[in-house]
Amino acid sequence: MPRRLANGLTLLSAVVCVGSAMWVGRSFVRIDYATIPIDKRSFARAVQADGYVFVARFRGTGDWDYHSGHTRVWIREQFRHKLRGEKGIPWVMVWGGSSGQKYLILPLWLLPLLTAIGPVWWWRKRRREAGRGFAVEGAAPAG
Repeated sequence: MPRRLANGLTLLSAVVCVGSAMWVGRSFVRIDYATIPIDKRSFARAVQADGYVFVARFRGTGDWDYHSGHTRVWIREQFRHKLRGEKGIPWVMVWGGSSGQKYLILPLWLLPLLTAIGPVWWWRKRRREAGRGFAVEGAAPAG
């Protein structure tokens, strides 16, 4: 891969990493949720709060909708209730479904972590190429 392309992709990854880390921080203060119609008999809802993204599919009708507001205590309780005793890989994802509802809960920290790999690798490579320490000129012999 040409060096310029690799550097450009690394820069893009660093920008996405910083932006998604800010999104994680925002999720502890603000809640965002969107409703998306899938077909005539079901719709999806995506909710972002407390460092998680909760995506659920429901039976019924739903129109396009988006809301944002302050994270409330009852939202935190709903997430904790869904996270307890469900199938999935702890700390990575939880999934489930019953009575026509299917859902997936993902942590928001996953995106900044994955997008940080490229910039950290690039930075370590540059440090190895530069060598350790700094250049020191030898003293002139006394005499």
